[in-house]
Amino acid sequence: MSQAPEPTDEETTDAWGDDGINDGLVDILAHFDIIEDLVALWYWLCGVKSYQFSFSRLGSFRGIDVERLLRRHGIRIWDRDFDRKNLSFRAKLEQAKWAEYLMARKGVPLTSSWFYPRHANIIPTGDEPPAQGPPLKAPLWEVILGFFLD
Repeated sequence: MSQAPEPTDEETTDAWGDDGINDGLVDILAHFDIIEDLVALWYWLCGVKSYQFSFSRLGSFRGIDVERLLRRHGIRIWDRDFDRKNLSFRAKLEQAKWAEYLMARKGVPLTSSWFYPRHANIIPTGDEPPAQGPPLKAPLWEVILGFFLD
């Protein structure tokens, strides 16, 4: 089970050269996302079995990039979270192997343990297989918020 090496001090700066010291308040406020917590609680109450993935915040992939990749292939994610170095989310257990394969093939720097250890040997090509059905549509609340945020 290989995992990404720990970043050095030079690698902990983000794309704008900020070391994140002033982002503490934003990080604290972002953890009070009540809607995300309610969605995670709903899935838990419904008994949905899931697997938690995490990947490096310091790489070239943003959370929305990974979410769109998975959504194009019919995988819905929830329980999004983050810490100083990683972004994390949950996917249904039945879809975890496919989700991990897509991310490994695309080159997403996963920091979670491998769901399917053979995926550790995948050489990232940067592409993705053709979609095998209609992509998931964004929930209505996401469309409405996107309208105001774009």
